[in-house]
Amino acid sequence: MKAGRPSVFSPDIEDEICARIMEGESLRSICRDDHMPGQRTVFERLDNDAHEDFRSRYVRARKRAAEVFEDEIIDVARAATPEDANARRLQVDALKWVMSKRAPKVYGDKITQEHTGPDGGPVQVSEVRRVIVRPPDKEK
Repeated sequence: MKAGRPSVFSPDIEDEICARIMEGESLRSICRDDHMPGQRTVFERLDNDAHEDFRSRYVRARKRAAEVFEDEIIDVARAATPEDANARRLQVDALKWVMSKRAPKVYGDKITQEHTGPDGGPVQVSEVRRVIVRPPDKEK
């Protein structure tokens, strides 16, 4: 007999995984439940092109979880007391980091680069030429 959990994957299991991911639960935590497949089995299914529908729903659920984290940040911040402010700050920072990775266009840091010349003026462009000159033949 094979050891480990059965890797039964049904549409109901897929739906539950996506719903729980969307609610902000980690895949690790979901896969700890006895009726769920192991994390490795889920990853193998996500990597299998035959299950593109599950993969796209999973990706959407992960992005939506960022919105749940946004609400959680507000709740955590509002519940903070002077005694647990540092712990709450750590929670908020971790949630913000996850949000910035899952939905970088919405929650990521906006980075812009500007090039300026001296004193903030325009960039001066100069031409650089490389000229190869043959040395004159030496006479003997």
